[in-house]
Amino acid sequence: MRNCELTSIGGLLDSKGYGFGVPENSPYRDILSDTIL
Repeated sequence: MRNCELTSIGGLLDSKGYGFGVPENSPYRDILSDTIL
Protein backbone atom coordinates (compact mmCIF):
# COMPACT_ATOMS: atom_id res chain seq x y z
CA MET A 1 0.00 0.00 0.00
CA ARG A 2 1.28 3.46 -0.90
CA ASN A 3 1.50 6.36 1.52
CA CYS A 4 -1.06 8.73 0.01
CA GLU A 5 -2.55 11.76 1.75
CA LEU A 6 -5.20 13.15 -0.60
CA THR A 7 -7.13 16.20 0.54
CA SER A 8 -10.22 17.59 -1.17
CA ILE A 9 -11.07 21.27 -0.69
CA GLY A 10 -13.89 23.47 -1.92
CA GLY A 11 -16.89 22.46 -3.97
CA LEU A 12 -16.98 20.35 -7.10
CA LEU A 13 -16.24 21.89 -10.49
CA ASP A 14 -18.74 19.50 -12.05
CA SER A 15 -20.46 16.28 -11.09
CA LYS A 16 -17.08 14.61 -11.57
CA GLY A 17 -14.00 14.92 -9.40
CA TYR A 18 -10.71 16.11 -10.85
CA GLY A 19 -7.19 15.78 -9.58
CA PHE A 20 -3.56 15.96 -10.55
CA GLY A 21 -1.01 13.45 -9.41
CA VAL A 22 2.74 13.82 -9.75
CA PRO A 23 5.54 11.70 -8.34
CA GLU A 24 7.08 12.78 -5.05
CA ASN A 25 9.96 15.22 -5.60
CA SER A 26 8.75 15.97 -9.14
CA PRO A 27 9.92 19.37 -10.47
CA TYR A 28 6.32 19.98 -11.62
CA ARG A 29 4.76 19.60 -8.18
CA ASP A 30 5.36 23.15 -6.91
CA ILE A 31 4.63 24.69 -10.31
CA LEU A 32 1.23 22.95 -10.51
CA SER A 33 0.36 23.79 -6.90
CA ASP A 34 1.21 27.47 -7.33
CA THR A 35 -0.67 27.71 -10.63
CA ILE A 36 -3.82 26.01 -9.32
CA LEU A 37 -3.92 28.06 -6.13
